[in-house]
Amino acid sequence: MKTINANTLKEIFKEANCILSQKGIIGEIVLFGGGALIFAFDERVFTKDIDAYLRPKEEVENALVEAGKKFGLKGEWINTDVLRYVYSRPPQKLASVFEGKNLRVFRPSKEYILALKILASRAERDFEDALLLAKALKAVTEEDLKNVFFSVFPKSYLDERRKLFIEEIAATLAKEKKTYENK
Repeated sequence: MKTINANTLKEIFKEANCILSQKGIIGEIVLFGGGALIFAFDERVFTKDIDAYLRPKEEVENALVEAGKKFGLKGEWINTDVLRYVYSRPPQKLASVFEGKNLRVFRPSKEYILALKILASRAERDFEDALLLAKALKAVTEEDLKNVFFSVFPKSYLDERRKLFIEEIAATLAKEKKTYENK
């Protein structure tokens, strides 16, 4: 699967904006996961897909697929499954990443993205992103990480798997800090 960087995504958004304009449709996108991270950090330079809320879903998705083809994107590179996690607790603060006449694109706060990464707790896919976010937010202890999580999700969502994920993030950050201090 082809990787996507911030510049490519912006070009896709410009093209999708034109497509929506021709159809007289106003659309919105809220990016999550890797798509949000490439706009939140310089360190995260690419993603393989975008997790997003689209409105109106079908029209915006069709415009993105059509625009993506011009940049060599085929198959399923747009994922709207993230919505099952955000319906109950939608992000309160959004940062704009693209503003066109017919398409606006946003990302949630870094805190919200970290809370989603903890919620998913997929070691092979979320751990490095969670570390990056935790460092940026200076959330280095288990308590700090839990507070970020609880700022979005209720305490009842913190099951054993997520507790272990938080413990591993905090332990890794403590180890990195110790290594840095010993240099």
